[in-house]
Amino acid sequence: MQEPRAVPVARSAVDLPLLARRASALLEAGVPLSLLIDLSEPGGPRSHDVYVSEVADTAWLTPTS
Repeated sequence: MQEPRAVPVARSAVDLPLLARRASALLEAGVPLSLLIDLSEPGGPRSHDVYVSEVADTAWLTPTS
């Protein structure tokens, strides 16, 4: 399966003070910095790579029909 390519997106000006306040609030709420960094990537986080490489307890997953 071929990985999808990122599509260039025009970005508007960034309100840095607002961005800093929002990031600080998320960090204070317990959101990991690594997650915020992953989500800030234009191509998105490499979820598939992380899923394949991380060991996780999947006992809580329930099948859906």
